[in-house]
Amino acid sequence: MTIDHLGGWLSNYTHESLGYVSALEGFVFLSGFMFASVYLKDATRPRRLFARVARRAWTIYRHQLVLLLLLPLLMWSAAHRAALADWVQPYFTAPATYFGLALVLIHQPVYMDILPMYLLFLLVSPVLLIALQEGWTAAVLLASGSLWLGAQYFRPIVSTVALCAGCRHAPTTPGAWQLVWVAGLYCGYRYRTRRLVVPDANPLVLVTCIAIGGLLFLSRHQWIALGFDVDRAAAIGHLAWLRMLNFGVLTALVVALLRRLSPESGISWLALLGRASLQVFAFHVVLVYVLLPYHEQVVKVGGRTGDLALTLAVVASLTIPALVYRRYAAAHRPPLLPSLEILNPDGAVPERVI
Repeated sequence: MTIDHLGGWLSNYTHESLGYVSALEGFVFLSGFMFASVYLKDATRPRRLFARVARRAWTIYRHQLVLLLLLPLLMWSAAHRAALADWVQPYFTAPATYFGLALVLIHQPVYMDILPMYLLFLLVSPVLLIALQEGWTAAVLLASGSLWLGAQYFRPIVSTVALCAGCRHAPTTPGAWQLVWVAGLYCGYRYRTRRLVVPDANPLVLVTCIAIGGLLFLSRHQWIALGFDVDRAAAIGHLAWLRMLNFGVLTALVVALLRRLSPESGISWLALLGRASLQVFAFHVVLVYVLLPYHEQVVKVGGRTGDLALTLAVVASLTIPALVYRRYAAAHRPPLLPSLEILNPDGAVPERVI
């Protein structure tokens, strides 16, 4: 996501490189998965669950607020005013007005439209998690699928004339994108309750996924033509059917690959970033905004090598917020308990193990 947002030639190999799937689908799916993993133990205690989620929502909003407060500081620079014009307009014409609209999440500058959608999904997830815990799995999945289907035909957009003339809104439709979040939430719930998330794929299913994934890969890079309007079928805004199919196929292939790897085969640096994903995300937005006016100059002076060096330096710098957050979390971590709780397969009575 950082490489894609920064731009440059390396992003040609990271942005939707495997097909009609972007980093955003993975971000939303993993966020839903982690929500279930973290909060499921409180599903039988709704008051505690809603309180924890409210605190997390406030934390996310604070990060959004910090990002919005940094924008006026960048606008003092003439270089940034020119480079950010299309990203934050109409901020320049009426900063106070549009800052207020941004505070209530109506105006959403570029790359600041993800956290508001994340916040919305977070706030409704306690109800979904409790429903899964109570055995309403079919109802949750059916409702989510129906909402996604409805979003393919009915995509109401907040009137910019009535609420905010000239405001920028997220290009994604929450009614469609909730399907990816709910899929992650469901898989996280299954995983946390020690149930099999997906059955072992038989060879025929695996070959089918490889064939579909390969076909969409070739189409994405324009090596073959599928014979229909691919841009419409793979539209990212409302998560059209081809994009959803591509995401499902790639997810199945990733799961099949992970099953063949040992749990110790992960990359510790990526795990470090993952534990501080919110802080790392906010940090990367600031970096992209700060570096945008100078990126073109770096390319002119250093060419592809300079562009690559800048990109790798920015990616490496993501370690900074992760390390800072790890130290902060360690300093504010409550004392360790003598035992841990794990859920029984039915998700009901917790067992305590030393």
